[in-house]
Amino acid sequence: MTDRRQARADLVDTLAAAVEVVPTGAADDVAVLLRDRDLPAGPRARLAGRLAERLAPRGIRLLIAGDPVLAARVGAAGVHLAAHEALPTGVRPGLLTRSCHDRDEVRAGVRDRLDALVVAPVAPTRSKPGHGPALGTGGVRRLATEAGATPVLALGGVDVASVPHWLAQGAWGVAVMGALMRTDAPDALVADLLAALAAAAPSSTTGARP
Repeated sequence: MTDRRQARADLVDTLAAAVEVVPTGAADDVAVLLRDRDLPAGPRARLAGRLAERLAPRGIRLLIAGDPVLAARVGAAGVHLAAHEALPTGVRPGLLTRSCHDRDEVRAGVRDRLDALVVAPVAPTRSKPGHGPALGTGGVRRLATEAGATPVLALGGVDVASVPHWLAQGAWGVAVMGALMRTDAPDALVADLLAALAAAAPSSTTGARP
């Protein structure tokens, strides 16, 4: 997940370096979500276009937060919605995900047949100090159970060491923003995250893949 204000280098270069370590066979398990909603429409569209061009050769899917028109324009794989956002009208994007913070929001996501739900914050996070309260172990477990077959991604304060813990609570995977934006070695971080997911997933996850 992107936040250019936290990125230590050019955002597109950071993400391009990060996905270089994704094995071809794992490309379907990785996506980049363009947030940066504070950007004016023109600059955000140009940023989305640059990202799409750099990610396409690697087969990495791009999601656009909150803008199905822009997603269609740049050929993105889908759209990510904030918790309060309704389903897009018209043609449904290829992938549709939403942020959730409590049981009612997860239930709405299941009812809307979303492809995945991002539950947050699972732990205290430097990106949004004071945001929460954090769901914690029990909260993530309850929301993952409520989601049933809909994959749940854990977001907020996630690091390599905590990946097995969140998967053990029922999360299908993780979403990372601040740690990726702030690192000087995005490729190494993504490699470590993928290794942690691969090691933990066989015995911990049961959800369908989006």
